[in-house]
Amino acid sequence: MKSLLAGILLTATALASHAAEQLYLRQSIPDSVPLPTTVNRTYRLLVPAGVAEKPDQKFPLVVYLHGGGSRGEDGLKPVNEPLPKLLATPDMRGRFPCFVLVPQCREGLYEDGRPYNWTKWENQTAAPALWLKSDDEASDQLRAAMAALKDVLDRQPVDPARVYLTGVSMGGSGSWSWAARQPEQFAAVMTVCGLSEVSRAEPISKVPVWTFHGAKDEVVPVQRTRDLVKALEGFGGKVKYTEYPEGGHGIAGQAFTEDDHAAIRWLFEQRR
Repeated sequence: MKSLLAGILLTATALASHAAEQLYLRQSIPDSVPLPTTVNRTYRLLVPAGVAEKPDQKFPLVVYLHGGGSRGEDGLKPVNEPLPKLLATPDMRGRFPCFVLVPQCREGLYEDGRPYNWTKWENQTAAPALWLKSDDEASDQLRAAMAALKDVLDRQPVDPARVYLTGVSMGGSGSWSWAARQPEQFAAVMTVCGLSEVSRAEPISKVPVWTFHGAKDEVVPVQRTRDLVKALEGFGGKVKYTEYPEGGHGIAGQAFTEDDHAAIRWLFEQRR
């Protein structure tokens, strides 16, 4: 019986992954947009169901930055992370019709030996706990994500007052970096286990935030999120913080689904 149930669960998971991969369409940033050769010009986009039948309607857009394990060029690994897969389910598409933009960070190393990342950290060849300061300029990978966002806004019926930035782990760090550089672009920011910098808190405080972290996270120190939350509150920011006392680094699925998807409901309530 246990083996039968395990087989059914594996089959259901595989079907859900296949469905997400089919729904996220492969798109490309135009060649006329200058970008370095180290980035992906392609991205994946979930389109709201029935958008063609609603030519006068504008839809929210969720931007999702994936974690470090989904680097590559296939475009598929990121859409199988918890949030993109969740937003592609029939239930969520019915409750929260929206575009979902999923860019992908390339796999590789910069000339100085640092791995490609949404955020270029000093001392990045060491453990994440020692990544204390990021480069002043946005990384090439983040600039490609910015270009993908512009492409979607230029081509799709997106409500500019309802653009949401989300990310997990490496993508959470990238979301903090992006929000600090373009706070006017987003109606809300939602991150899970992202490495942050208190020095970038002031511009981020202009955007409503809900952030999540596990107290027992062995990859990204929870204290970094605690410190950022305190700094955001000091600047008068609207901040929600959920810390799981027994949670580790892999809390994303719980964060997005608990309490009847409270985090998702909160996200779509925000407007710029």
